[in-house]
Amino acid sequence: MLMTSSHVHGYQRELRYRHRVGSYSAFGSSDAEGSTWLTAFVLKSFAQARQFIQVDSEDINMSREWLRIQQMENGCFQSRGKVFHKGMKGGLDSGGSPVPLAAYIPASLLESGELATSRTVSEAAFCLLADNTQDPYTLALKSYALALASAPEAEMVVQQLIALATVTPTSMYWDLPAGSGKSKGVSVEVDGYAILAMTTLDANLYHQSQHIQDCQVDIITEEWSGRIHLNTGMYWTV
Repeated sequence: MLMTSSHVHGYQRELRYRHRVGSYSAFGSSDAEGSTWLTAFVLKSFAQARQFIQVDSEDINMSREWLRIQQMENGCFQSRGKVFHKGMKGGLDSGGSPVPLAAYIPASLLESGELATSRTVSEAAFCLLADNTQDPYTLALKSYALALASAPEAEMVVQQLIALATVTPTSMYWDLPAGSGKSKGVSVEVDGYAILAMTTLDANLYHQSQHIQDCQVDIITEEWSGRIHLNTGMYWTV
């Protein structure tokens, strides 16, 4: 993909919502503080955009540093700021547990160039591993963050996630707990993070074991099933 003026314009417009400390919020400096989730989302987006447009490394570094200082003594992160469009947060808008955010932030940091051996990542792993949830969304996001960090426990968490899956001759998917309040769009997120975790750990291994063999996520169906289908053909990672 070639760099286009629209990409550059989008990047420059996003900078309008940055606070001087490197965080981002829905209304920029008009807000009292930045949002941890939105800052991690923007950091991830800018890191991915670097292959298409020139992104100032100082923008990346400022956001990384702001996220680092939000880390608490137990390795989890403070949830700061507001996101008015709750649907944007997907499964992270479940409330209560700090673990999904503690996985999302280090994943964004690692995708933007943070070293897996950094203190921030190591302490985040401590937060994640202290949690014993059986929620598929949290496990999927946690497994991806640990896989990116090359944590030895990542394989164990992926196996816990797989044990919760519903497996048919043609598909593998996760049913969210009844009454969880999570949409079918969040089911797609679970599938996507599961694929990312498995491919990050060992794509060949999971391909051979049929867990991700030419997998494709059917995001748009009649009922938005959001299930992983193991078909021959196109190979997608979400």
